Amino acid sequence: SPPRGTVDDRTMLEGILWVVRSGSPWRDQPEGRSAVGTVDSRFRAWQRDRTFARLAGALRGRLGARRMDNFSACSLDTTVI
Repeated sequence: SPPRGTVDDRTMLEGILWVVRSGSPWRDQPEGRSAVGTVDSRFRAWQRDRTFARLAGALRGRLGARRMDNFSACSLDTTVI
């Protein structure tokens, strides 16, 4: 089990995706979500350890395996963060 006070990855990803979808700043996360600093820290850690790059690679691999490898038709963009 994770250390006490640790928030699970799915909850963190939901917080990150909320920022991406809403276009709102980190500090405007809805009440009931994890602390802003926690979500922001996890996002930065995942940037540093290339989690998002590995995720994009895995998605490209799955599309290629299904012969849906016309990557000009797909986009993974995190510039709004």
